[in-house]
Amino acid sequence: MSINWLKMLGMAKYNENRNSLETRIINGVNGMIIYLRVWQEMNGQIGKEMDLMPILHHHLGNILNDLIFGVKYTSDDSTWRYLQHLQEEGVKHIGVSGSINFLPLLRYIPTFRRRIRFLLEGKAKTHRIYGDLITKANTDGRKDNVLGLYLQEKRRRASKSTWSDEQLKHVLADLFGAGLDTTSSTIRWILLFVARNPGVQQNIHEEMSKKLSGPPRLQNYDDLPYLRACIAEGQRIRSVVPVGIPHGTKEETRIDGYRIPKGTMIVPLQWAVHMNPQIWSDPEKFSPARFLDENGQFQPSQHLIPFQSGKRICLGEELAKMIMFLFIGNILYNFNLSLVIEGDLSGNCGITLTPPAHKIIASIRKF
Repeated sequence: MSINWLKMLGMAKYNENRNSLETRIINGVNGMIIYLRVWQEMNGQIGKEMDLMPILHHHLGNILNDLIFGVKYTSDDSTWRYLQHLQEEGVKHIGVSGSINFLPLLRYIPTFRRRIRFLLEGKAKTHRIYGDLITKANTDGRKDNVLGLYLQEKRRRASKSTWSDEQLKHVLADLFGAGLDTTSSTIRWILLFVARNPGVQQNIHEEMSKKLSGPPRLQNYDDLPYLRACIAEGQRIRSVVPVGIPHGTKEETRIDGYRIPKGTMIVPLQWAVHMNPQIWSDPEKFSPARFLDENGQFQPSQHLIPFQSGKRICLGEELAKMIMFLFIGNILYNFNLSLVIEGDLSGNCGITLTPPAHKIIASIRKF
């Protein structure tokens, strides 16, 4: 049912609400661009390095807050700060669940027990916050967000509804947590690699100068093949969910002669696919040209699976593509990015692979 609500909000390639959704994303993008410009000018930071992570996290997070809950927070709101902190720390600790799935005895080791306690306490506090949001949504009657659409459907079904508020809280947490962490990490990785490769950035700026008369919008998607190739290459070279999301077999099957019993946990291991030298030459090199044909047009690859594949593909794929194109495109349209120190690019791996701590110089482009 979640996928239907997302489509109703415009998260599909061909949808009457797509323009409205783009406007909501652009409002968040413009908020970040204006903040970066004004903050640099007012604080004498023009040409100086900064950490884009908290700024991106706030503005991107508020887009998801708006779409999922129908609310937006100021950057100093205590509830929002807590949710951000919990999300950032939770991503680091939640990887422990994977180890315990394979070795249940680990749950009795003090280090693992502390992490599990942190996650469970965080879930309880988050669900209390979501409970307040559900109460608010029940009274305001808005239908332009996932929570509002759910409550509308629940009222329509009345006694026939089998969903509880507890289930709803888990769905809301999944949509928000998975959407914010993976999308923000992907954007940060791509901006980091672009800043590290001045020639790539110059190609993006030249393409924009030739093809655009203003900041990029979704209608320019097909006009910017090199930018799209950069996004695809960023998703390849740094899989933000390296081992993928575990799936399970519904029935016994065979792969290359191996028997796979029903109920087997399947780990997709996206990193192995994206860094396979038999598929990608020199896989450690950031090369957008992999995704361009001989005419310079964008050329997708069946081996690029950042959203996984099959029937259980990420339900937020279309929204993530829209957000990445608009955020990355508009940031690079307005700024020239550079690094003072080119550090290690291995990243930090919890359940997702996040970029190492780094600072970027965002110089305002002159047109």
